[in-house]
Amino acid sequence: MPRSFFYHVAFLLAMVALAVLRVRYWRRQRTVLGTSFLRKEGTLTEIRQIFAILAFLAIVVQTIYPGLLDRLEFPAPYGIRAVGAALTVVSLVVLARVTNEVMTLLQPRERRSLIKTGVYGRVRHPLFAAAGATAWALTLLSASWVVAVLAAAYSLDLLIRARIDDRRLAEEFGAAYSVYAARVPAFVPRLDSSPGLAR
Repeated sequence: MPRSFFYHVAFLLAMVALAVLRVRYWRRQRTVLGTSFLRKEGTLTEIRQIFAILAFLAIVVQTIYPGLLDRLEFPAPYGIRAVGAALTVVSLVVLARVTNEVMTLLQPRERRSLIKTGVYGRVRHPLFAAAGATAWALTLLSASWVVAVLAAAYSLDLLIRARIDDRRLAEEFGAAYSVYAARVPAFVPRLDSSPGLAR
């Protein structure tokens, strides 16, 4: 049994973990905000999910029929894939923790306030940062061009959505958000920052 089989299985397990996290977040969103997955403003989200499902299916096929999709894999030493596996585990743990914290902070629009503590004291877009890191870890783990292209497209989508969120929050909270944005980075926390820096 080739070692790549184990990496494909690890990828499948990671995708299942991601699906569980996403479903939990959708349920919380629906409960608190009254939104659902199928909403007009969710078109990009739906497209992204469709591509993620296609990548998942490609890896399932590769796992069941080794060699069938070899052309979709880039040459990666097993050490690199092992690093990808370790990074995937770490990023999934971080994503789970961030998702749980963000879920506890969800508020209906009429009661929403600018949150600057906890994970939001380190980065302005913690869910986007953790999800992007997970996508690139999965790319190393899978050594798949399909996943690499999807990770790049997903990262671009996250950057666009972060810009849109920044503009919307600046309109909603005014100068307070501008001060917060100047102090707290969008995705990568500063080494000298501490939670609650932007209080």
